[in-house]
Amino acid sequence: MGNRKNIKAATKSGATRREFLTTAGGALLALSAAQLADLGALFRVRGARAAEFKGTKSVSVGIMTPSHCAAPYVYADIKGFYEKNGLKADIVLYPGMTEIAKDLIAGRIQFGQLMLPLFLAVHTRAGAFKENGVPMVTTQATGIKGGAITVRKDSQIQNVDDLAGKKVGSHSPLSAHYLLLQMFIRKNIALKSPIDVKIVPLEDMVPSLTRGDIDAFIMPEPVNAVAAIKGNGRVIFMTSKLWANHPCCMLSTTGAFAEGNPGTVRAMSLSLAEAGLFADKAENRAAFIDTIAASPGYAKVPRPVLNLALEAGRADFFPFPYKSSARVVGDFMKTLKMLPESVTAAQIVAGIDPTYVREALKAAGMDASLPDYRVERVLGEDLKYEG
Repeated sequence: MGNRKNIKAATKSGATRREFLTTAGGALLALSAAQLADLGALFRVRGARAAEFKGTKSVSVGIMTPSHCAAPYVYADIKGFYEKNGLKADIVLYPGMTEIAKDLIAGRIQFGQLMLPLFLAVHTRAGAFKENGVPMVTTQATGIKGGAITVRKDSQIQNVDDLAGKKVGSHSPLSAHYLLLQMFIRKNIALKSPIDVKIVPLEDMVPSLTRGDIDAFIMPEPVNAVAAIKGNGRVIFMTSKLWANHPCCMLSTTGAFAEGNPGTVRAMSLSLAEAGLFADKAENRAAFIDTIAASPGYAKVPRPVLNLALEAGRADFFPFPYKSSARVVGDFMKTLKMLPESVTAAQIVAGIDPTYVREALKAAGMDASLPDYRVERVLGEDLKYEG
């Protein structure tokens, strides 16, 4: 299970805590210092009333800190939301999301934070998950927006059009940010010279920019904030301008677990949705950051970096899982041959269930009548999908 660490166990003693903080989420933390083929049965989480809790009440949850999408999990833990909903949740910090995906598939953890393209790759048995992928379920986004294109401070690059002929780094092809860059490249085929996309290890992203190995990178937070405050970076463009309110990571579980433990999925979803809805309000953001700032995984991120990375509007937390967003990602992954051509629209959205976010919205006195499909504004075009 690699370098995964239990967040509670890691804070029982000073020595263990120090060891944990140097390993869990190590790639991003180091930067602050340096710088479903088988989809015949479309899984849908079965309803479960609170008085009829069906499922296990003890779960392990894998997240990757200090990413912005991991913050609601930590906030919900500190505030006792899991316990309030009848769960004993052990938050386990991982150095990468591929490891989270593998442990979800193997059943070593019950829930995990996965980037939406990674979720779909597992769900459709694509790429590296061709042999062991399984149907998946997601009930909410845990972060939206939260990405940017960063260049060196002395760079002559001023906007995305200036990236023509440049080397641009990304940490994973299975990230929304990588897909957005590829979308931009394909829409702008008249660029005077092609953009050279480089896959760069997370821990080397800021140093690579500083050395000049790459001219820019497109990354989620807090990497851009680290580069701007602790490194040699300057943000030129937020990814939300390429795709308005785009999702980043999703609360993920396997279809088999969701089918057998509907009460557990409901409890986990309500806990995280409450955290996300609180954090998403600009007036609550300072209190949200105050709460997570001293927690393992975020404690070594300088407060100015955390404040900038989680600034309202820059990185937000509205949890509704739009099926149309999955279509944007899934359809483009097919264009890039990252998903089999045989994967259908119905299969792409099969594991997305907004039931419990709607329940949380209603409980919060907010509009719970949001549609499964919205108009997606991507690269200046309105994309419309039908269920």
